[in-house]
Amino acid sequence: MPRNRLLFLTSSFPDSPGGYRGSGIFEMSQRLATSGWEVDVVTPKIFAKSPVFERMNSVCVWRFIFPSGGRILAEYEETPYIRMFFYILSGLLFSLWICIRKRVSLLHAHFVIPTGFIAVFVSRLLSLPLVVTAHGSDVLSLPRRSAFLRRIAIFTLRRADRIIAVSERIRDVISSWGIPRRKVVCLPIGIDETCYSPGGEREDLVVSIRNLNPVYNVETLIRAVGEVVEHLPRTRFLIVGDGTERERLESLADKLGVADFIDFKGRVPREEIPRILSRGKVYVSTSLSDGTSVSLLEAFASGIFPVVSDIPANSQWIVDGENGYLFPTREAHLLAQKIILALNNDALRRNAMEKNRYLVEEKGSWNAIIPRIEDIYRSLLK
Repeated sequence: MPRNRLLFLTSSFPDSPGGYRGSGIFEMSQRLATSGWEVDVVTPKIFAKSPVFERMNSVCVWRFIFPSGGRILAEYEETPYIRMFFYILSGLLFSLWICIRKRVSLLHAHFVIPTGFIAVFVSRLLSLPLVVTAHGSDVLSLPRRSAFLRRIAIFTLRRADRIIAVSERIRDVISSWGIPRRKVVCLPIGIDETCYSPGGEREDLVVSIRNLNPVYNVETLIRAVGEVVEHLPRTRFLIVGDGTERERLESLADKLGVADFIDFKGRVPREEIPRILSRGKVYVSTSLSDGTSVSLLEAFASGIFPVVSDIPANSQWIVDGENGYLFPTREAHLLAQKIILALNNDALRRNAMEKNRYLVEEKGSWNAIIPRIEDIYRSLLK
């Protein structure tokens, strides 16, 4: 009996081996391939250096060409409708070609807009079952830009056979649009918890591993540094990641007189993240919006104590004062207070370490998530 063949249609995927973009989707594709599924990936060609075709381990990756301008669509301040039109047209033709050539049996679109929209037409033209994963911005922010994008999102979700929401908040928003709740399954993008070690000696180090883009609001962490070091002078801050705001944030740290306490590390290889997290005592995320944060799950697995913004994607995982702390978004003073409390309470951090490791093993590990995804596929292929 031939193995079932999947097509991942995704707007985010590593642009080269070891790349950052869509690393969780890459890991999912690899694990499904290991589990016996044949997986092809169709994704946009954003950068000139990225090949149109390459094989990444067990997965074939195909990149369709459109006038990207060297940026992903989400990086444009205003929706680039002309670029999006060519994106949709090129992605549609390319996906149809791959599905026919490879005899694909099921489509899995990652992100509702625009790849989910493309996948609807491919699935209808070829009579293929369709799964759509909503990751966050495609439901929580893009549809707010215009009524047109919101209609596209609803159109796509209504025609999906099954929807995977990576957080409960996303599932609630989708349900509020009139999509039957029975179609929506809540599953995060997972992690391999075996790569992270919760033990060992830790430094008086506060770690952030979010990109330096506006939605991650790292400015609030920079503004909290002064108050923390005033009370705990030995504390240092490690900011891992890069983005459009890096230069401004480094200038802000200089202006506030806290640059000597902060190490802007930039991007590091993914395999270094477990080692970095295992060094610190406190992990901070100041994000304004999120799906289930893979970085938070990595913090859980590493045993570092999380202090994160009080947004729905975080509060579904954190009980304030038990396995982490929540603080109101943009409130630097309250963030500083929570960091100080966490650094001063060894027992709290120790108890949280045990709870969070168990939580990620039960709900956030690939070993828990992949079998549920396979169940969805098999139910649709029947």
